[in-house]
Amino acid sequence: MLLLASGVAEPYASRYKALAKGWITRDRLNDYLPGASIPEISRAKALLADSTVAPAPAVPRHFQFYNQDRVVHRRPGWTFAIAMSSKRMARYEWGNGENLRGWYVGDGMTYLYTGDQSQFNDAYWPTVDAQRMPGTTVSTKPRDPGGSGAGTGTVAAYADWVGGASYRDVAGAVGMQLINYDKSLQARKSWFCLRDSVVALGAGIAGTDGCPVETIVENRNLHEGGTAALVVDGQAAVDQTYGDPGWAHLEGVAGYVFPAGGQLRVQREDRTASWSEINIGNDTGGSTTQYTRRYAKLILEHGTATGSYAYVLLPNATTRQTAERAADPGMNVLANTPNVQAIISHRENLVLANFWTADSVSVTGDRAEAPPAAVSGVAGTVAAGVSGGGWGLASDGPAAVVVGKDGAVTTVAVSDPSRTAQTVRVTVGRRVGAVVAKDPAVTVVATGKQLVLDVAVGGTRGATHTVSFN
Repeated sequence: MLLLASGVAEPYASRYKALAKGWITRDRLNDYLPGASIPEISRAKALLADSTVAPAPAVPRHFQFYNQDRVVHRRPGWTFAIAMSSKRMARYEWGNGENLRGWYVGDGMTYLYTGDQSQFNDAYWPTVDAQRMPGTTVSTKPRDPGGSGAGTGTVAAYADWVGGASYRDVAGAVGMQLINYDKSLQARKSWFCLRDSVVALGAGIAGTDGCPVETIVENRNLHEGGTAALVVDGQAAVDQTYGDPGWAHLEGVAGYVFPAGGQLRVQREDRTASWSEINIGNDTGGSTTQYTRRYAKLILEHGTATGSYAYVLLPNATTRQTAERAADPGMNVLANTPNVQAIISHRENLVLANFWTADSVSVTGDRAEAPPAAVSGVAGTVAAGVSGGGWGLASDGPAAVVVGKDGAVTTVAVSDPSRTAQTVRVTVGRRVGAVVAKDPAVTVVATGKQLVLDVAVGGTRGATHTVSFN
């Protein structure tokens, strides 16, 4: 960025310098200068000595990188990232003896960054159980190292529906249709990124290779001889499978709430390996030095047939805060099916939904209900009111949708992560006032008893389109 800053016009030059200064000064673990080249050191030292450049802060924001199948959800004190893949984006790159166990880094791996800046660079990659990366849903069929031949290549992915919709740059609905590497496992995976938590849903999990299927909630590097306390439902955890747990907590990391229960396997293990086990490249081969690191795993077991899951990640939460959220989650799962996954966050006045196909969902203040008879997702019509004082939300095709209210303003955000539709009709069973801001791709069809929107998603490559009303 500093090299670019020397050759671009304003305001980019100043922005690049501010970003670089922020990165250098915030990195408490690794001093940038010892690993830099002489020209890089010269530019960095000049920047650090320049009092006219203020370091850019890490501003909390939801980044939906729809052209890269990546999401970064940054909040005060923590950041959550999701790495996905699709027909447009390979699972991972390998070759020349490098990245021999990169199997699942693009299959929905999640990265939780907290105050521990050494989580992913303290011998993490050689020692982590590479078949159980956090966030992924996987078959337990053993994998063999690959990428030892000459040349480099990428491993293809097969799904269309990968991406999401961003809401006012503070929250987002994210989804990934998972078709694994040998097409023996499929699932619908959603992450609903909120201001203080991330809600993860999985549905339609179906394996055909006869091996048990697992969803990896956490696989945390506790470092050498780590002693972080792990608690399940208020009791010190032991290595076993817990039936229908309410919550878990990993000291210094996060709380985990399980609104749908499930079979949760807790496992702590010491793993020993060297960099040479994952990189034998002629000019990049890793060291043979052995490292031992302790890991804490939280794994939802689905068996060999079908399954689903739901969990809430609470970064930096205390044990008490986690227990309180388990008793009062502040949100409800409205739907978790292969057709639609949706939640309502009462804390944030948000409804977030991923429509894998044309469908509808009923939104109520205190519970999920089956869609009323008047709802037709294909036609895009929704009953303005449903039993329990709720309302309906529908899409006539694949879409990620977020409906939120900030003060007197209601905002609807829509995208087509599948990139297969030209126009998506979204129907919201709520009354709204006048338009206060609108993306050119959005056409307001009706605003009576229900809001009807036509969104021209064709050719926009999964970008989010937004409209706001009084």
